[in-house]
Amino acid sequence: MTASRAVWKAWCEYYGETARDAVEVYAHDAEEAAEQYAKQSDEEGDYDIVGGSPRVVTVVGTDGQELRFSVEGEAVPSYSARPFP
Repeated sequence: MTASRAVWKAWCEYYGETARDAVEVYAHDAEEAAEQYAKQSDEEGDYDIVGGSPRVVTVVGTDGQELRFSVEGEAVPSYSARPFP
């Protein structure tokens, strides 16, 4: 049986954020919540995490427990081809 997704609060102190600045992310567990935060953060900013700069992300679940994760990303090359006249 798969656990249902829950709402987690997440933030990154590197960006000057505190618990008051936390964003809500939906995830099955704390680790996925940290990953979701990083993805969302990169998509809204300059892609520094996926660009090779790990960040520490704090997440809080419904139980109020704070957990911290070091999150890194990896850019995956993408190629396309088209007919050449």
